[in-house]
Amino acid sequence: MDKVEKFKDRKGVTELTQWQKNLLPNIYEAMLGSRDRFMVEQVLRQCTAAEGSKAGGSKGKTTKIVLVVGMAHMDGIERIFHDDFGIEKQNLGGEG
Repeated sequence: MDKVEKFKDRKGVTELTQWQKNLLPNIYEAMLGSRDRFMVEQVLRQCTAAEGSKAGGSKGKTTKIVLVVGMAHMDGIERIFHDDFGIEKQNLGGEG
């Protein structure tokens, strides 16, 4: 597998982000960590807003929110949902 192909799958991207986190933690935080937290905050805000709108009489309906992110953000977002909110990976969907 050539170098470019390695970063087209999640395992390769995870290796790269871990390398960056260990070697360049400030850059990792600016490029990934802070953005992961921001995206989770936005999703939670939308979930709260959606739940509030259901209070008007749409009982029994499920609200779904789709989040499309770059592969480099997936591990961080999943980790935040799990560690901070107890949401397991299988409930997040996406590529395993």
